[in-house]
Amino acid sequence: MIHFCPLQEQLSDYYKHKNINPLDVPDVRLQLLQRTLRSSSTLASGVTSLKICSQTRDSCGTDIARTVSILPNLQYIDLPDGFFNADPLHSVLRQELRVNCPRLKYMRYEAGSEHVLRNLAHNRFWSALEVLKLSHLDLDCASLLMILASLPNVRDLSLVKCAKLDDSIFDLNPRLPYLAPMQILSIDGISNVTTAGLVSYCARSDVNLSLTSLSIADCTGIPTHTLHQILPLASNLKHFSVSEEVVQPFPITSTPVPPLASASLKSLYFEITCNLSTKSKHKRDPSSHYEYLAESIHANTLTGLRRLFVREIQFAGRLVIGTTSLDTRTPSQSPDASRALQIIARAPDDLAFLLGELANPFVQPADPLRPSPPTLTLPLELSQEFKTFAIAVKASLVPQPHSPAPWSGHAQKSILVRAEKVDGTAFLGGFLAVPLAKPVAPLLEAYTRFPPSIATRKESKGVWFKRRPKR
Repeated sequence: MIHFCPLQEQLSDYYKHKNINPLDVPDVRLQLLQRTLRSSSTLASGVTSLKICSQTRDSCGTDIARTVSILPNLQYIDLPDGFFNADPLHSVLRQELRVNCPRLKYMRYEAGSEHVLRNLAHNRFWSALEVLKLSHLDLDCASLLMILASLPNVRDLSLVKCAKLDDSIFDLNPRLPYLAPMQILSIDGISNVTTAGLVSYCARSDVNLSLTSLSIADCTGIPTHTLHQILPLASNLKHFSVSEEVVQPFPITSTPVPPLASASLKSLYFEITCNLSTKSKHKRDPSSHYEYLAESIHANTLTGLRRLFVREIQFAGRLVIGTTSLDTRTPSQSPDASRALQIIARAPDDLAFLLGELANPFVQPADPLRPSPPTLTLPLELSQEFKTFAIAVKASLVPQPHSPAPWSGHAQKSILVRAEKVDGTAFLGGFLAVPLAKPVAPLLEAYTRFPPSIATRKESKGVWFKRRPKR
């Protein structure tokens, strides 16, 4: 249930025009919902998800507490921001959720809520939790393992900037509980976690089959040139994300670094950036890291990859031009010719954007001495007088069976474009409109009854009609 009406702004203007003191609409809606649920226990027991707009969450904490007290099967709820850092103002709401909503599946804990999280481990009142987000907590590895042992159903774990955590969270210590196998694991901003600890966790047989999504962000202990040790161990991994701000180029050693290899990986988010300063710009160029990624793709070791996100706008050109590895492939490495790789590239300044599809990037060339480069399909181009770094999505947003559209319906209607004239002067091109399959009717055309501010009533039929413009 979403407490939002698209005509709320127009009704608010009407009340101001008529000098009527408007009601607190979100609060009134929540009270009406609460009264409806109390009148029907069958309806209340069927509610499993409650979505509330941000203004209502922050201002109607007492009414939310009264509402959740009659929802015994609630699994997901939008909570105020202060709830996650143990704000005393939301203690009543927290107590109602503990007593009346034992089937919650999502919870988040932020800085200041360590004592609340420890209380969860002792009382076990939310044992059905499946998604747990921990951010900026002052917890050591032993305490965290004890807490996770009391939540046997957690399959999605996110650890963000928990400074005391290290590789011991992955150890098989007989005196402490083991970290359970996760389906989704996200590690962000924890420098003490290293590649060795993550390799030991992924090498476990139960984790090997369960882990489907792995995200690593700003972990200095897991550099780019060690990622090849992690991917082969997770045989069921579907999505892998790495985000890092590097200070050094990709290392060049006497023994070449093995390419990234995974047969199950479908989606790869590869965001390597650097802090470009005037003194160290030539030393902090992330292009060598993207060269390593391009060589891994050309080596045909990512056989199942279908979607690639990068933070280098020229990355598609690396795949089109190709490398020497295209010439040295053996016939046994030739993949399916019907493959297509969708590339979504974004510039480090977030002003340039490219979305294209690389058709048959790994087809074995007929003549090894003259390999035919793969073709890059750029869906929609701008006018000829601009040399653009931003290319929009496909002209038709209708999803295709083999390649679904990145945005469907009304989720995306424009794209930020950064363009450059022929003479080299750059400017911000603004928003490029995305064509739709069908024209969208105005919002009010979908309603049969109109508010009095834009309509007049015909007394004989009792139907609202749009007011005719004055001539």
